[in-house]
Amino acid sequence: MNIHQIINFFLDKKKTILILLVAFNVFCSIALLNIRNEFKSTSYLQINNFTQKQSSNSFGVSSFLQDATLSDSAALASQYLNTKDFIYKTIDKYNLGAHFYPDKKILNEEDYENLFDLLKRKIIFAPVKDLDSIFTFSFQSYDRKFSQDTLKNIILDLNNDLSQLAISTSKMKIDYVLEQLGQSTNQNLIDSFSNLLDEEVKKNTLASAMPNSYIFEIVGLPDMPIKRSYPGSRFLFLLLLNFAFVFAIIFYILLKDIYKVLKDEK
Repeated sequence: MNIHQIINFFLDKKKTILILLVAFNVFCSIALLNIRNEFKSTSYLQINNFTQKQSSNSFGVSSFLQDATLSDSAALASQYLNTKDFIYKTIDKYNLGAHFYPDKKILNEEDYENLFDLLKRKIIFAPVKDLDSIFTFSFQSYDRKFSQDTLKNIILDLNNDLSQLAISTSKMKIDYVLEQLGQSTNQNLIDSFSNLLDEEVKKNTLASAMPNSYIFEIVGLPDMPIKRSYPGSRFLFLLLLNFAFVFAIIFYILLKDIYKVLKDEK
């Protein structure tokens, strides 16, 4: 089959194709108009200086967070951000279920699982290219103000949760070092434990003093998006769907012609 045969097919079936095309466009237009607008709020974060410093202690291991490298600190925050513990708590605390599932009064276990998968796509944390220690943090929802407020809260909760975890870990280390100091008689060990104690007290103090900016400082406040971020141009989507419709007809013509040839050969 050549291009002339395809054109002739369109001309012969123009009424049918036109009716199908109109019906297809009406259906697609209704579907596209029913897609809810989404708005993405974005903030810029910088890792605190004290979390970037690397130091080692007499145990030969890195302390929690404060001794981690820059990439380790960011990776730890990103990893915790994607845990069910953090996401489920965020869902309950900021009533995200009512926002994304307004028809559900009570969320069951499956709803939480679905929301967990959904929010992993709505909450985006990524480094800014060519800018060390700077990251973008965004949250996308169906409401401009809700996106902005929720993003602010998520950033605060992330810092607070990790600071509390650091305080708890540091306290256990302090208790252990104090116990060892009380039992040690070797002066070298006493000096080593004393240095470790000073380090852990310093870390505990830093985590306690700045829980709201423990890992990240906000260098760009979450914005209130003016334009929707999703969906994009509905007209463009409709245009692409029309192209797909035409190609589907051409594909149908080719398959029909191939089937006819194979049938004739038999």
